[in-house]
Amino acid sequence: GPAATTVLTIFEGRTANNNQVFTVQYRYTGGVPQVRAVLSRTNGTSTGAWVTLTGSTQLLQVDWTSATAGSLSLTVNGAAQPLLTGNTSALLLEAVRLGITAGATNISGSTGIAYFDSFLSTRNTMP
Repeated sequence: GPAATTVLTIFEGRTANNNQVFTVQYRYTGGVPQVRAVLSRTNGTSTGAWVTLTGSTQLLQVDWTSATAGSLSLTVNGAAQPLLTGNTSALLLEAVRLGITAGATNISGSTGIAYFDSFLSTRNTMP
């Protein structure tokens, strides 16, 4: 698996100009797999805390809102994580990428396979 210090981007949203809107990051540290969310906003980013993944099957839900008081919500296996907020009104989500899109290098020791069983995208928040 990835080296303990390696942070991999496993899901991200992008603008039409390929600027980052949000990401979901993964790491494996001390034998524990974890994820967190990162929200791009005016003048920087907001980064959520690492959330430990338990069990073999994981359900991750991401809800993003573009607004002056924009937000990014990450739900892990039904448990909502603290909301990330900021001015995201200048960002328009045009595309998403699922898979390891950043962080994997030969130098970092990132090896292995990432499995994504299904993906669902909606314009509105799922219940």
